Amino acid sequence: LVTITGADDNTNHSELIEISKKYPFVEWGILFSPTRNDKGEPRYPTIDWVNKFKKDVIAHNFTKIDSFMTNGFDLGRNEIMILVSAHICGGYTKELLEGNNGLIKEKLNKVYSHLFLNRSQWNFNSSKNEVHEAFYDILNFHLNGRIILQFNKTNYDLCQKVIKKNNPNIHFLYDGSGGRGVLPNNWKGVVPNHFTGYAGGLNPENLEEALINIERSVGNNEIWIDTETGVRTDDKLDLDKVVRFLEIAKKYV
Repeated sequence: LVTITGADDNTNHSELIEISKKYPFVEWGILFSPTRNDKGEPRYPTIDWVNKFKKDVIAHNFTKIDSFMTNGFDLGRNEIMILVSAHICGGYTKELLEGNNGLIKEKLNKVYSHLFLNRSQWNFNSSKNEVHEAFYDILNFHLNGRIILQFNKTNYDLCQKVIKKNNPNIHFLYDGSGGRGVLPNNWKGVVPNHFTGYAGGLNPENLEEALINIERSVGNNEIWIDTETGVRTDDKLDLDKVVRFLEIAKKYV
């Protein structure tokens, strides 16, 4: 699985659908913030753009939803379903850490219910925000879907606590870069019993070598990779770079 994060209003959403048809292992990570989407900032699409993308995705996926909900990632190789994940940021995750998911229910629930059948990623720095015990209750409440947590130095203690729950619906993303496009010094092994992802500085120029190095660390375990900054030009998602990235990655799928 390859996650491409950061489509926004400068991205042709119809082209994303066509790329997914050719590379069915791609997942589009859509960023959400309580303030940035309203402004249409780079990497944060407006809700109007999201709704148009959502319409295209639903039109394509409608006949496959029952199969997906039953089989999840185990869709047959001939199933071409558009995969999309919500990446929740800023005030949304601050509220989640405080044990309140009201903002998500109020502003994103309609989008979630039809578009983000795949996964959602909760982006936060738990060292800068108090983590209430109710956060773990919310995490469990959402486990009918798959939740991605960023496993890095700032979230280490929180992730260790979640790992002890041993629920495979929690996925972990190693990403010390945080969207800054910086390659790590080394690639860690997978989190036992959890689908594990890798991000940080990946781009079409270094992906081949990075995948060889990642493979040395993960062995035969299935993983996913995520790129954001590495497929942008002038802070716009560059679909030519995206296709080059996916062409390299497909040899490892």
